[in-house]
Amino acid sequence: MIGGACGSSPTNPSSTGSGGNSLSGTYAFPVQSAVVGTGGPAGDCGYAGLLPGGGYAAFQVILVDVNVSALCADASAEVSVAGKTFVVIQTKSASYSGGAHPDAGLAAVAPGTYPIIFEDVTDDDLCGAPSNSALVDVRNFKTDGEGAIPVASAVTGSVTYTMTASGHVTGNFSVQMAALLPSGQFDTTHVTPLSGSFDAAGCTGL
Repeated sequence: MIGGACGSSPTNPSSTGSGGNSLSGTYAFPVQSAVVGTGGPAGDCGYAGLLPGGGYAAFQVILVDVNVSALCADASAEVSVAGKTFVVIQTKSASYSGGAHPDAGLAAVAPGTYPIIFEDVTDDDLCGAPSNSALVDVRNFKTDGEGAIPVASAVTGSVTYTMTASGHVTGNFSVQMAALLPSGQFDTTHVTPLSGSFDAAGCTGL
């Protein structure tokens, strides 16, 4: 499973990676993989966001500067992510909540624009976020590849999805990021831009 190494210094490059995935602004890097899965929602809320009829009630898109295709094909595959930076975008639909079962009529996340919610915590929780909202974070994988360290969190902006089909999510985002300070607080007075586009494929290891 993909989860972010110690905070890197903000830079302002514009980087285009594989498959037309790109990032621009603070924390940008060449995106080698863009994947979508429901591991984040499952961890936060106790129930995966994949609906029985297809589509997602909640999901996370991960952009990372390493090819994780082997991991997506086999969750037990060895993929070196130690020290790598990644962007994680989490979104949930109007009716998604922990404990609700898809048979209860959960709605799918539809194409459209979702506003950023800033929870001001280092381990934000999609389950507790308002409906039809998005969270965007930059994290680094620990040097041993186990777990992630928060680097920055989006305080304002939005995420726009152009496709939200099961196993295929496309879109773009434009946000303002607040860096995590050594004190453990986010620097909301010196925010910096991060934007990008993605064409994410489903990943069973995520």
